[in-house]
Amino acid sequence: MQVLLKESAVKIRCLALRDGRSIRSVSREAIRLWINRFGQHFAQCVRRDRPQPNDKWHFAEQIARRKRAEVPHECFRDRGLMSKWIGANA
Repeated sequence: MQVLLKESAVKIRCLALRDGRSIRSVSREAIRLWINRFGQHFAQCVRRDRPQPNDKWHFAEQIARRKRAEVPHECFRDRGLMSKWIGANA
């Protein structure tokens, strides 16, 4: 819920600035109505786009904990790199 409120505030600021208004001119009621109208869809989009962990991630993190090393961030974006890192460190 906290992520939804932060993301909603950013979206509302962008909409207000696009219309040439200050965010202070947008009432709390307008924000509440916007969240009630679009909040559920917005939250679903945020959850959908969030990367989901899979078995390789878990396995790599177990190896990293055991070796007291860090899994390179690039590995989480590329399965091939993740496989190579696991092969080199397992």
